[in-house]
Amino acid sequence: MNLAVPAAARTPFLGVEFDRMTLETAIDWIGRSDETGRFRYVVTPNADHIARLSGTADAPWASAYRAAVAASDLCINDSRVLAQLARLSGIDLPAVPGSDLTRELITSGRIPLDATVVLVGGGASE
Repeated sequence: MNLAVPAAARTPFLGVEFDRMTLETAIDWIGRSDETGRFRYVVTPNADHIARLSGTADAPWASAYRAAVAASDLCINDSRVLAQLARLSGIDLPAVPGSDLTRELITSGRIPLDATVVLVGGGASE
């Protein structure tokens, strides 16, 4: 089974290499990725991440974040703002908010019931 994201789908935008996927395509990819038995992870950078990275490029967390994004199996755009900015730049970069992706993964039945899923997020909002 080939789960590699097609090279043509990868798009550099604002310093991050995004995989251009719709919600449906991302769900399909994630559902099939469990069949390999190998740990895989998805990152969903948003406008705040991009802004923080551009303002603190030399911070230790920034290089760790960039490395995690670069090593990810899938990097999809979490932000409608980034999608609009990309569109204004002539780039098609669909928005797949992580909250929508998570909801669909949990409710769609497209991942096996015995699959191990780990969600990592930020702290509580104020």
